[in-house]
Amino acid sequence: MVDGAIQVLFPTAIPVEDYLVELVGATRTVIYWNTAKLGAQPNQATLDAVTQQQADDARLAVKRDNAAALTTNGAAAGNVTRAIVAVLVDELNALRQWLASFKVEVAAATTLADLKTRVAGLPNMPNRTLAQAKTAILDRIDDGTAD
Repeated sequence: MVDGAIQVLFPTAIPVEDYLVELVGATRTVIYWNTAKLGAQPNQATLDAVTQQQADDARLAVKRDNAAALTTNGAAAGNVTRAIVAVLVDELNALRQWLASFKVEVAAATTLADLKTRVAGLPNMPNRTLAQAKTAILDRIDDGTAD
């Protein structure tokens, strides 16, 4: 709970760099504290006053911030994430376009035989291979659309 309490009280604190918590006996204890960055180290009563829900919420906020950073910053991981999402969006749009075409053909058909002919005339949607997915992702990275 000590780690979670520190995240609640000092949301910008970076574990290991700004503070270090270690198991001493059966208790997790702060063994390093960066007073230059964080100020005075909180006492045990202050840490104990933080509820489990507050600690859980702080951990979740950190996870969400890290996930958002992957998709918005210029780091390589962010580019890969955006490239994957862009390829997925392209695939979803192709499926939506095919479905819209299918609906048009169904609406225009006058007989079952006509429907069969119209549906047979729609373009095939072949399965994608992992190699094709990898190529599409790398193309997005190379052409800069994932920056």
